[in-house]
Amino acid sequence: AANIGISFYQEATNILCSLLGADCAIIGKRLNESRIQALAMQLDGKPIEYFEYSLHGAPCDIVTREGYQEYSENVAQLFPLDKDLTELGAEAYIGVPTRNSDGKVNGILCAIFRHKLAPQPMRKEVLEIIAARAGTEIERQQAEQALRDSEERWNFALEGAGDGVWDWDMQTGKVVYSRRYKEMLGF
Repeated sequence: AANIGISFYQEATNILCSLLGADCAIIGKRLNESRIQALAMQLDGKPIEYFEYSLHGAPCDIVTREGYQEYSENVAQLFPLDKDLTELGAEAYIGVPTRNSDGKVNGILCAIFRHKLAPQPMRKEVLEIIAARAGTEIERQQAEQALRDSEERWNFALEGAGDGVWDWDMQTGKVVYSRRYKEMLGF
């Protein structure tokens, strides 16, 4: 729980595989309405560095629209358009959406099995708890990226100004000067 970013995602997929006996676990962020990028993926006990996939024809598509889904057997036959399931030799699947603080789906948490799933108490609840934390982490990272982008745009405008420009943050008292302003003042 103390981990953030990639450490959290990797630990969560590792724990999911161990806890559920899954062959594969993925925590992914939604890139758009039709694509997911894995933030962490574990397959056969090994982390997968980069994986991106289409929601079209995949059980993850139903998860993003309807919530928790569990297919205890024949998942590859139920979703023949999902070539990844076929290539993996998938038999069973469970998935739950991750959500931001507004309740909007921002990603997915899923586990894939090469064997049939026996009923297991609290499986859904465990996934939902981890998905809630993953959704919060995805949102945190998106907010950090938005802040970096905003600062980058501001610095670009500040440095690109032909005249000297300065900015005073009234809350912190910090003053930022453009390169041109510093040259004008001789420092």
